[in-house]
Amino acid sequence: MRKELIKRRFTKSLGTYHQKALTQRHIANRVAQMAFDSLPEQSDRIFEIGYGTGLLTEELIARFEVKKLFLNDLVEYFPINIKQLISEKNVVPSIDFVIGDVEKIDFPEDLNAVISSSTVQWLDDKLNFIKKSHTALKPNGMLIFNTFGPNNLAEVKELTGQGLNYLTIGDWKHWMDIYFDDVRIIQETILTPFDSPKELLQHLRLTGVTGTIADFKWTKSSFLDFQEKYYQQYAEKGKVNLTWDVIYVKGRKKQIK
Repeated sequence: MRKELIKRRFTKSLGTYHQKALTQRHIANRVAQMAFDSLPEQSDRIFEIGYGTGLLTEELIARFEVKKLFLNDLVEYFPINIKQLISEKNVVPSIDFVIGDVEKIDFPEDLNAVISSSTVQWLDDKLNFIKKSHTALKPNGMLIFNTFGPNNLAEVKELTGQGLNYLTIGDWKHWMDIYFDDVRIIQETILTPFDSPKELLQHLRLTGVTGTIADFKWTKSSFLDFQEKYYQQYAEKGKVNLTWDVIYVKGRKKQIK
């Protein structure tokens, strides 16, 4: 049920996400740079999970000569955008679209890298994601992704009581160390300013992120209360901030006997 809601929210934001998701674009750029720092420029097989409107895909195409690019997403409408993106870039890598819930589908095999940007936080069984990635990778293959930490969207969670249950850096380090060597985890705090709480909520809607507060009952009075408390607690120099607690993770496949 929750993933169907996520699917609907991101489908609705299809026309606005690519332009409005500036924080996610910054994150995708950084994930792509982590990949570029860790992988050969000519990589045979890369699997991107949660490609969406192509923020990370665009960066990967710009940085790598990929013989085979596998692209997964929950939303089947997104391939049209990706095909247009590739056409505009005059790049025609060999692409397989792998549509569906990444927790249920089989991963492609013999991969140089599994890469994901701003998607893993939606998964139910995150340890199994690490296991499946390990199995699908070639020896010395890389798992590179970002997720979000417990402070993510903290202001909204505080005022609505709604939000995802995010893992800590320690949780990710413990699980990654089981299956991967050379594990590196970096945390980044991004503060995004908005003119008002209303503008902030509109931004979350236009980027599909309202799935994190899906159970909150919005009424005229609850919105006015939300707005008043947001101004009281989080206004600074005429703006209201929204906190993004970003965790970047990468590791090299460990040979497990």
